[in-house]
Amino acid sequence: MVKLRFLDYHSEESHKAVAAFFQYARGLEGAIPASLMALMNQQLGVDDGLLYRVRHDRQRGILRLFIRCGDFPIGYYDLVLSYYDAEISPECDQLLANVVRTTFSDRMYTAELYFYEFEVMENNLIAHRLVFHDGNYSWGEAQARNCSGEDHLVIEIQSPKIEWKMIPKPKGRSFHWEKDRYPGGPALELKVRRIQLDDD
Repeated sequence: MVKLRFLDYHSEESHKAVAAFFQYARGLEGAIPASLMALMNQQLGVDDGLLYRVRHDRQRGILRLFIRCGDFPIGYYDLVLSYYDAEISPECDQLLANVVRTTFSDRMYTAELYFYEFEVMENNLIAHRLVFHDGNYSWGEAQARNCSGEDHLVIEIQSPKIEWKMIPKPKGRSFHWEKDRYPGGPALELKVRRIQLDDD
């Protein structure tokens, strides 16, 4: 499977990776629902998106993510992702909690969304992988750091039915403070295991 790297977008290598990614995306046509193909192609403004709210109704199996996306030129919006009969591993659920619980504001956060991809799994499940890169604060410490570009956080959610919508946010990137951004989710774990992207 093709996966993008954190690359210099002006380099020749980056252009090849981007072309390979969209070739991979075209190969999903017919394999995933048209609505998800539209989401696959709707990655404008996703880079640097902030995951600021998670709601997981474990009894009903519904998981929802709220991600503030966009920038000043194109405008800001919430990307709301809903997974029905959602399956997420304990490790990925912990990463999800770590990311959202350390998104303190639009100026203080430990991870930003980089891009996402889909893969058709067995039993009619669709794997949605959200790839995050470093934010402007380190885990558990209010010290600025640069994105290393060597590894990423990968959160995978599997579901037979994924819905999404975009909600315009004309007031910008900021969002309200919440006492708990992931009610019922795992407690914050300061030491985070990072998953390096595969080359193949």
